[in-house]
Amino acid sequence: MVQKAVLAMLVAVLTALWSTGPALAEWATVDVVIDPVTGQSHYEPAILYIQPGDSVLFRNAGSSYASRAIPGMQPAAADPWWGQVGTDLVVTFTEPGIYGHKCGANYRLGLVGLIVVGDQPVNLASARAIPHPPAAAATFDTLFSELEAHYLAK
Repeated sequence: MVQKAVLAMLVAVLTALWSTGPALAEWATVDVVIDPVTGQSHYEPAILYIQPGDSVLFRNAGSSYASRAIPGMQPAAADPWWGQVGTDLVVTFTEPGIYGHKCGANYRLGLVGLIVVGDQPVNLASARAIPHPPAAAATFDTLFSELEAHYLAK
């Protein structure tokens, strides 16, 4: 009888904490999408806005894709990631700022994206200054323009 009462109390406390406690971390997904007309691949979403502590599942569309951090395009205290080809990857982002990511095999073709963690793009200037191959640079120019318009609209 006592065990049932303790269990019921524990369930009640956990339920209260679940519904009124601090917000739990969120999950988001970034997919590799292949355009059926052009055959070109891109990340969807190309820019993802999340909060510190959120996790992202990088879901690959085939055996030739892998999500990888781009050196210099992340906050100084953040850890880079290096996904394996053909394998989905989950990354938890704890440091606020901008993170550039690429597909290792298709980087030169412009398969790149941005993850924005938190409400302020603290490393915008340094992330934007990183050089890229021409197709990736063109994609990043578009993404950074969209990012800047997003923050100007706030």
